[in-house]
Amino acid sequence: MRIISNKIFILLLLINFSNSAVSQKGYFQLRGRIISPHKDKLVHVLYKLYENGKLIDTTLTTSNGAFTIKFEMNKMYMVEFSKKAYTTKLISVNTKIPINYISKFYDRFNIIKLDFEGQGDSRSAAGLPVMKYFFDIKTADFATEKISNKPTSNVKLLVKRIKSLESELLSQKEVINQQKVELNNIGLPQNQENKIIIDAKRKADSILDLANKKAVRILRESKKDSINRLKELSNVTSDISNKDFTDLSVNKGQFKNRKDIKNVEKRIEELKKRQNKSATDSLDLKQNRLSLRMELVGLARAQLKIDRLKAKTREDSLMIEQREAQLFLIEQDMDLVAEEIENARKEILLKNLELQKKNLILYSVILGLILVVILLVVIFRHYQAKKRMNLVLEEQNKKLEEQNNLIVTKNTLLKSNNIEINEKNIKLNKQHNQIMDSINYGKRIQDAILPSDKLLNHFFSDFFVFFNPKDVVSGDFYWFSVQDDKLFVAAVDCTGHGVPGAFMSLIGNSLLNNIVNEKGIYKPSEILKELHIGVNRALSQSMSDDNDKSDGMDITLCRFEKSAKEVQLACANHTAFVVSNGNVEEIEGDDFSIADELIGDDIPEFTNHIIAMNKDTTLYMFSDGFPDQMGGPKNKKYYTKNLKKLFVENQKLKATDQKEVLSKTFDNWKGEGSQLDDVLVMGFKLDFG
Repeated sequence: MRIISNKIFILLLLINFSNSAVSQKGYFQLRGRIISPHKDKLVHVLYKLYENGKLIDTTLTTSNGAFTIKFEMNKMYMVEFSKKAYTTKLISVNTKIPINYISKFYDRFNIIKLDFEGQGDSRSAAGLPVMKYFFDIKTADFATEKISNKPTSNVKLLVKRIKSLESELLSQKEVINQQKVELNNIGLPQNQENKIIIDAKRKADSILDLANKKAVRILRESKKDSINRLKELSNVTSDISNKDFTDLSVNKGQFKNRKDIKNVEKRIEELKKRQNKSATDSLDLKQNRLSLRMELVGLARAQLKIDRLKAKTREDSLMIEQREAQLFLIEQDMDLVAEEIENARKEILLKNLELQKKNLILYSVILGLILVVILLVVIFRHYQAKKRMNLVLEEQNKKLEEQNNLIVTKNTLLKSNNIEINEKNIKLNKQHNQIMDSINYGKRIQDAILPSDKLLNHFFSDFFVFFNPKDVVSGDFYWFSVQDDKLFVAAVDCTGHGVPGAFMSLIGNSLLNNIVNEKGIYKPSEILKELHIGVNRALSQSMSDDNDKSDGMDITLCRFEKSAKEVQLACANHTAFVVSNGNVEEIEGDDFSIADELIGDDIPEFTNHIIAMNKDTTLYMFSDGFPDQMGGPKNKKYYTKNLKKLFVENQKLKATDQKEVLSKTFDNWKGEGSQLDDVLVMGFKLDFG
């Protein structure tokens, strides 16, 4: 249980950490160069930027295969590099980052190789990413990892297991709360509750036993009474059925009125047929037979009265008396039968009433037994449920006690960690103040090596320098030197920004002073060549494989020669613009930087450009900080084409006014976003009188 709690605690921390990080913004910059399998630079490679599967930008690499991509924090990106005759390559970029690291700017440089079409690894052929960039919490920086075809972790399964455990814990807590509410509603102590349930069960068992005995006794008595009643009914009906009705046969010789007794004979025949069908007819049938006999007796008495009036002899009178005595006996028998039938009807009615009463009692007892059984079942189930509930509550209480102990332990540990963190924060604040003091002192040093506006105003009639560092110290710097009638100006963009860039700027400034002021090398292309050698020597890039070979600098260096009415310049991975009356001449520099890692030990040859000095002509030099700044309504780069358009529109303004326009344009484009890089833009009117 302790392990589950730890996992849930860690999961909640991660969720809170990621949710707080989404609300802030930051950027990750990926720079690099595209090369072929033979390590040749691939120019104009198309790269597409996708955000959550949606295409948001399409750009070509520079003429030397270089590219720079900036990514917003806490998003998922996919970059696709493609060129005809080469296999398309995908790179995954995950910029999710903890909130305490989001305010920093991260920069990575990488060389990407495109394989020939039909060659390369299987993931590229299948259109899957072969490399991913992600934030490594251990190094506090973005890291690169090649993606293989095999899975690297079971993080999703672990997160799913933690979520299921969390759901289980929440459900258990709900069950505990519900059971507590039920116990509170009952409001009985545990001992009293158990005693009541046991007494109820004992009483229910005794009631059930007594009811069973009564039911058996009633059933036996009912069965016995039913058997006796059936026997009595059988005897009554048997007596009536077995009577010999042959004496009711009409003696045709005795009756003189033949017509009067035809119907009686017919009815007697029907009665005999019905008598032969069954010996156990119902009482209604016996009653009908008795009524028929009474009718026959009545007819016989009427005939007897007639015959008595007609009697003439002694013998006739004796026969009439004999017949009258016989009728009297028959009437006596019929009266007995009628009485028996009536008694049988009354007996049956009484038996039915008694049977209904007994059935009612029996049904009532059975219903009562059913209700008792149901009550016992309910009580027993309630008892079992209470018993299970008590066991569950006991187990849950143990778990809650363990969790509370764990929470107390963690709280103690957190308090100890907070004390340690506070001590470290004090130490870090002290170190931070020391570092900031050192950086501010470094800024004063860097400001001291930059040429002042007063110095430049002495040699240039109309110029501006828009210099806007990202941090306290800058990786961009500008340099100025005077040799005879030659004026040297350089706009330099060193690798990185902040303190690392400032160190590179000191190296670049020192080397330029040595090359021009001491060695007397005045040709811009030769100056860049010597600068390349000097930077390589200073960084020992060609002597060790362990150093980061991405250090270097991009530069535009100009030589203004008033006597020759010309400007010579050379560019290393830079572009310069010459604007005159709405016409723009774009001077593209060489595709490699100073100390470019792709050059290796070779000494490069830089191109020397010559521009004539004309009135109303302005020379513009700049680093990549302005065109690469993200912003605007769609949060995209400003791009060089927009900067060129800005130069053309404002070329006729005074240099100071142009600087103001550049400053406002940059701030409006950046908006509430962060500045991504150092910004340096310089402009010189080529009119020296």
